[in-house]
Amino acid sequence: MPEAEELIIDAARHAGTAVHGFWRRRHAPPPTPTVFLRDVRTRLEMLIDAVLGCELPVRAAQAAAPMPLLRRLFTRGGRKTAAAGPLPATDGTAVFLPPSLPVSPPASAAFTDDYCLLALLQALHHLRGSAGEIARLESDLARDLYLIAEAAAVDHRLRRLMPGWSQALDALYVRMDRALAQRRLRDALEADVAARYRNFLRGRAGAETLHANPAAALDWANAQARALRLRVPARRYVAWLGDLVVGRLLPPEGAPRARVRASSKAAAAADARAGARTASLVRRPRVRDGRDEDDAKPGVSMVQTSEPHPHAEDPFGLNRPEDQEPEDDLGGAAESLAEMEEARLVHSPGAAREAFEASDPPPRLESAADTALPPCAFSYPEWDCRTSRYRENAVALFSHPAKPGGAKWVADALQRNAGLLAQIRRRLGAIRPDRTILRGQTAGDEIDLDAVVAARGERRAGATGDARFYRSRRPAPRTLALVLLVDASASTDAWVTRKDRVIDIEKEAALLAAAGLETLRTRFAVLAFSGEGPAGVQIREIKRFDETWDASAQRRLAGLEPDRYTRLGAALRHANALLAACAADHRLLLLLSDGRPNDCDRYASRYGIEDARQALTEARLKRISPYCFTVDRAGGSYLPTIFGSEGYTVVQHPQQLPVAFINWLRRAARVCMR
Repeated sequence: MPEAEELIIDAARHAGTAVHGFWRRRHAPPPTPTVFLRDVRTRLEMLIDAVLGCELPVRAAQAAAPMPLLRRLFTRGGRKTAAAGPLPATDGTAVFLPPSLPVSPPASAAFTDDYCLLALLQALHHLRGSAGEIARLESDLARDLYLIAEAAAVDHRLRRLMPGWSQALDALYVRMDRALAQRRLRDALEADVAARYRNFLRGRAGAETLHANPAAALDWANAQARALRLRVPARRYVAWLGDLVVGRLLPPEGAPRARVRASSKAAAAADARAGARTASLVRRPRVRDGRDEDDAKPGVSMVQTSEPHPHAEDPFGLNRPEDQEPEDDLGGAAESLAEMEEARLVHSPGAAREAFEASDPPPRLESAADTALPPCAFSYPEWDCRTSRYRENAVALFSHPAKPGGAKWVADALQRNAGLLAQIRRRLGAIRPDRTILRGQTAGDEIDLDAVVAARGERRAGATGDARFYRSRRPAPRTLALVLLVDASASTDAWVTRKDRVIDIEKEAALLAAAGLETLRTRFAVLAFSGEGPAGVQIREIKRFDETWDASAQRRLAGLEPDRYTRLGAALRHANALLAACAADHRLLLLLSDGRPNDCDRYASRYGIEDARQALTEARLKRISPYCFTVDRAGGSYLPTIFGSEGYTVVQHPQQLPVAFINWLRRAARVCMR
């Protein structure tokens, strides 16, 4: 007799077979023809450029964030206030269009007309500056009236520019009118707004709707909203107007304005991509400026009285806790993040362990990828480890003199290190590259008068001496050229003692090193580097090869302050180019740094490490000897990869950096002067 478990399994198998057969026999409806934005994006950008004469990026629009539960319960019956799908929009920097549009079979070319019309309408909003005035709207009612006024102005402009498209524009308006007719209006205010909008769609809008500029349209919308409020009972009005024609007007995202400096560049050993867990992000929240909702003064609400609940955004931005367990629900975190309307974006040091993949990345990170570079003083390639080839003209580097600082810092530093400075000059002075004069030679270039006088005296005294009446000069030792490259990124702002930061110790080491190099009578240059993104690498010139180490150069060193990120490869290639142009027998490249390569884009990952390693390989091929001093104790994961096992020194205590640097310089000078 079969067991109960066997009966259950057999019944489940038969039930599954029956369900499977039912679904196979059921005919699914044919898919709706759809055109995708990714297939026509380039043509739309070319159309905007051809018709309006402006280059605007076309990006995929995102759906509005889902309405929270409490808002659905307490907002006028819980109905949605606007279209839930992605709508055309502009934020003053780009045009956003729906990722896809359905196409009716009879209208095979409708997708081209719809996408072209929506792109031109939003581009005209951009040229008109419609999005720049939304911050001055007084209410949601004024917002909907402002959208109608701006839509009328843009429609008038487009019909004058492209009269041949009036028929396609009217067809689009008819579809929007039909959709609006099916909407159930809530009160008299919504009915009035709907009537105004339908009059516009049907071509019956009055002249009062047209305004010369957005500021005039804004004043009209605010005035009309106040007048409507006086005629209609005071009920809360929620903005609801939104379709393919009026679209949305978005404020510029806060990421480019809010710069968050990384406090440290000590990173995990794993690669940023290889070790990161990933999850798909249905929609990306808009970037919120960190100043938008910050309280001016701390209050009691900031006190955490109990264990916090999981949340998608912490008070300092989208910075996930570092103690996440491997079994944490990353997909749930992605869903929670997608439900947020906006979130603050921050940059944290190290490699990301969790990555949320979205089709529309933040604009700041997107511009740091493969974008056109502006004209600049220098352009350098970058090594792409993923394709094993160079990306030509990938980095724009700007070189300019550093801003001078106060002379007091120079005087205090020299007085504080007076004993060490005297020791440096004494030890390096013994090996400076002077020409050596050999006296009392049997042959030479010049007569040695001292030897002649001495021999004459010896002969008169009855002694016979050797005929060593000449002197010769030994050729000068091999020449030396050196570039001192100082990391001046934001991470050097970290305090290592009560009085000194990393940048202060680096400046003192550079000051003493320059004094030692001056003693050696060596050609040298002192450069500081930092930057943000491939189009913003900055070289601050403290001393060039053709300048002397004087009070002006010392003041430029004193004025050095931390700034932004560390795009190391470009700085190394610039130093290589300067050294290669020097006529010297030995060329040295010395780097003072506090951590690994880092930038606001993929340079913070393995990409940056491999690019820096390749830049140093290029230096060695040009017979340039690079070396690095770093205070990053966690650099064992990347330093051997970049500099080799013998190409760097980790200073355990930052205060020892000047002494360690001078000892290395003395050994290097001895080798080069042989």
